[in-house]
Amino acid sequence: MKKKIFEPIILPKKTIFQLSSLLENYDGDVKISNMKSKIKFELNNSILISKLIDGKFPNYIQVIPKNNQKKLEIDLKIFQSSVDRVASVSLDKKDGVKFSLSKDKLDLSVNNTNSGDGKESLVVKFDHDLEISFNSKYLIDVASQLDGNNIEMFLNDSGSPALIKDPGDFDSIFVVMPMKG
Repeated sequence: MKKKIFEPIILPKKTIFQLSSLLENYDGDVKISNMKSKIKFELNNSILISKLIDGKFPNYIQVIPKNNQKKLEIDLKIFQSSVDRVASVSLDKKDGVKFSLSKDKLDLSVNNTNSGDGKESLVVKFDHDLEISFNSKYLIDVASQLDGNNIEMFLNDSGSPALIKDPGDFDSIFVVMPMKG
C-alpha cells in the first residue's frame, strides 16, 4: 500500500461525525484520497466524499496558555451538574457563570436581572483567590468530552484563558476564554 503525506486540511464538523459513525464498528483499512477541494474515504461497503473547508488551520499553539500556574481540581460529575444547575436560572445562555475561588472553595453564580440568581458552593482543590467568569455552554461542552473522574483547570487571572485537562487523558487539552464582567 502506497502511503503519502497529506498537506494539512480542515474537514467540516458534519463529515467528522459521519466518518466517526462509519468507523464505530468497522475493523479494516480505510483508503483516503484527496482531490483538490474534496476528500474521499473508502471503507469496504461505504464511500464518504466531502468538501474541504477552504483556508489554513490556525496556529492553535499560540492560544494555549503557558503561564497558568493556579490549578483547580474538581470532581467532574459534580462540576458538570453544578454549572448546569446554576446556569439554568438564566434564560439567556450568554450569561456568564462567575467563579469566586478561594482556598479549597468554588462559589458558582449567575446573576440575571430578568430571571433571578443562581448560586452554588463546591469543595475543590485550589490554593488561591480568583474571580473569573465563563460562558456556561462552553464549560459544559468541554466537561462532556472528558472521560475521567476529575477535571483540572489551570488558571492565571480573570482576563486570561483557562487551560482545561482531563487527568486521565494527557493528549487532550481545552482552552476556554473568560467573559468580561
